[in-house]
Amino acid sequence: MTVTFHQPSWTTFDVSGSDLQAVVDALAQMNEAATTSWEQSHYTSHHNDAGQVTSVDVEVIITVEMPHWVERDHAPHAEQVEWDRFVHALRTHEEGHITKVHEYLQHIDAHMVHHDSDGAGQIWVDNLTALQGASDEYDTHTNHGETQGTIITIP
Repeated sequence: MTVTFHQPSWTTFDVSGSDLQAVVDALAQMNEAATTSWEQSHYTSHHNDAGQVTSVDVEVIITVEMPHWVERDHAPHAEQVEWDRFVHALRTHEEGHITKVHEYLQHIDAHMVHHDSDGAGQIWVDNLTALQGASDEYDTHTNHGETQGTIITIP
């Protein structure tokens, strides 16, 4: 039985704006400025002749998508500094979501053994549902990272 946590894949998406206010306006149109996903995680179960799960191999795949301000290097220094501060705070927030993934999936394999395939599958689904709930609660508790500094202040 193993649970393998792959290194999170950090990707970016472009946000354009001639100045920081334009970037703030663009980000305000989005549901979230960054996202953390574990949807590609999966498991393989092994069974005995009676159909009980004897071992489980879990692959945890985490992807994080962060904004990249295309025109950052051409912005005034004060706006660059504020953007960099914001991105650092946003990264800290997303790392909190990654921590939740580890908390909820680190021992999932042990919970799935000794069940039939359907029971093990239900444990997987229930745990992912609980993880999503914990992630949503984390966002509520941090106001989607605002309490961690993810508010951009225009210099």
